[in-house]
Amino acid sequence: MRNYNYKKAILFSIVLLAILSIYSSASASAACDSCISSCQGLSSCCTGTGCICEDECSGGGGCGPGYTPHCALSPYGECWWGCVCTAATPSTPTPLNPADNLTDVSINPTLDWSDVSNATSYTARVCNNSSCSSVTKTSSPVSASQWQVSPALNPGTTYWWQVKATKYCQDGSWSTARKFTTACSSSPPGSPSLLSPARSSTGVLINTTLDWDDVGCASTYDVRICTNSACSSVVASSNVPVSQWQISPVLNVSTTYYWQVRAKNSYGDGSWSVAYQFTTSSDIPLLNGIPLNASITGILSGSVWNYYYVDIPSRATNFIVDLYNLSKDADLYVKMSSKPSSSSYNCRSWQNGTTSEKCSVPSSSLYSRWWIGINNYDTGTITYTVEANWSVPACASVSLSPGSDEFAATSTLGVVTVTTPSSSICSWTAASNDSWITITSGSSGSGNGTVGYSVAANNGFSRTGTITIGGQTFIITQASANAYFDTVQKIYIGYYQRPADPAGLIYWANDFLKYDLMDLIKPFASAPESRSLYGTIDNNNIESVINQIYNSLFGRDAEPDGLKYWADEFRAGVHTPATIMLNILFGARDADLQSINNKVIAANLFTSTIDPDLDGSNFQATYAGAGDNIAGRNFLTWYATSVKVPTQAETTLFIKNNIANPGDPILGQ
Repeated sequence: MRNYNYKKAILFSIVLLAILSIYSSASASAACDSCISSCQGLSSCCTGTGCICEDECSGGGGCGPGYTPHCALSPYGECWWGCVCTAATPSTPTPLNPADNLTDVSINPTLDWSDVSNATSYTARVCNNSSCSSVTKTSSPVSASQWQVSPALNPGTTYWWQVKATKYCQDGSWSTARKFTTACSSSPPGSPSLLSPARSSTGVLINTTLDWDDVGCASTYDVRICTNSACSSVVASSNVPVSQWQISPVLNVSTTYYWQVRAKNSYGDGSWSVAYQFTTSSDIPLLNGIPLNASITGILSGSVWNYYYVDIPSRATNFIVDLYNLSKDADLYVKMSSKPSSSSYNCRSWQNGTTSEKCSVPSSSLYSRWWIGINNYDTGTITYTVEANWSVPACASVSLSPGSDEFAATSTLGVVTVTTPSSSICSWTAASNDSWITITSGSSGSGNGTVGYSVAANNGFSRTGTITIGGQTFIITQASANAYFDTVQKIYIGYYQRPADPAGLIYWANDFLKYDLMDLIKPFASAPESRSLYGTIDNNNIESVINQIYNSLFGRDAEPDGLKYWADEFRAGVHTPATIMLNILFGARDADLQSINNKVIAANLFTSTIDPDLDGSNFQATYAGAGDNIAGRNFLTWYATSVKVPTQAETTLFIKNNIANPGDPILGQ
């Protein structure tokens, strides 16, 4: 009986504890709710036993600039202070110098970018590619909007650079990457290392492709083939822009040669490489449609054979072999996969006393190596020409590598690799669409190949041209003669709302080499022409001026947030109208950026039509005075938008009708 009562007592205690626990939890929850309310909007945290407001939270505050204190529940069930980054995201800086596509840049360049309001630091980086997925140098956070790259970059190398702003703990976005190429040291390039054919190679094709290592700061390469190791007797040579060359004309069969290469640049010729020996094969390949002159000598009829081969691609048709210009009688044999003989062949042609022979092979199952045999019928030496021809359908498409290319203003050479679909061989052609681009090799081909081209020196604005290869467009962009022409045009568009006059363009572009951008814009902002457009600017009309800037640049009013931001910056004394203009101009994105770019294209076309050589002389029309300035503004308004740029014909006609004076050369009088 006592045991029974004991058990009941234990059971009662357990039930009572459970009830008290539930009541305590409910009370704590109610207390927590009450505490949160009493904190009057401040953050608070609850433990399992109650609520503690921020002013009672353990651990203290002590957050740095840009951070807001915050009381939070720790993993241990206690309330602790934390710091949350609440700084506003800063704007993206605009890279200024080196300008995009600038060449001959110092190996320790000072990168310069636009200031960002309220930024506390900046980080800049130099990359090996345009996406900056491969970074070679990164600055520590710097407070000024400049950074001198250290350690030094490699000479004669292309890089990209970009920058981002930071406000306390909050990073902004990386800027657009700008491309530049470092200057070469003032000496010729080093000597190349030869790759293929390797030293003492045998069985080398008589039209093989020579290959060697790239050499830094090399603009072109001299390559030569000789009959002795000292290369005192040269049988073939070329100057090429890349580190490969397919031998032309073809070499002799079963012959020992030597080859070597040297790199060149504007500072002179490098040293010749060591000469590598190689021996050609006894078999001779024939190229489609390329005749080969040769001879055969025999003291007995039918005693000597000369062999050639062709590799017929898939889908080829109309395979024909011609033997002509025979000085005496010889016979022609053709066989698939192995060398023919007088008793084994797919096609045989012999005609007594004639000066030509022909074999036409059926189109079925052509894809293979075909061997061609020439057998002497007469004795003595017989000279002849042999030629193989077959048809290949045109490529439906090809791929180009690279897909486009960019060059400095100097004359240069380039090459593009053509790749055809892997399933079959097809034919393609290459043609330049611009007079300053010339095809130097590979104007046609079948299967994979290369197209070589030359780019003439550019004395004017940056320009874009194209080559059509197998139906694909290969785009070539060449930098302007002065890297700052485009920047000056942007400043003219921003402050004067018109294209630059040639003399002013040249003057201010050259001043970029002496002064900082912020110093250069001061004369534009204070010039009578600029003041006549924007008037006296003060706190009462700053919104109107900002909208006028937006309309002149983008053809629209400022968005409300942007309008308020720049007006507040002006009233706070952070920015002047000149720096507001500059930041809006260089901070354009998306459709606004396209609008600016199209205005620059139109302005360049306008200025170069006035002065085609951009040398400050030989003007085709007189562009001066208030009336012409108004006409220039109308030209940009009418012809340059985010979706339109003028043609050369439209530009010339506009200048004739609205700018030119009687007697100006553009009128043809």
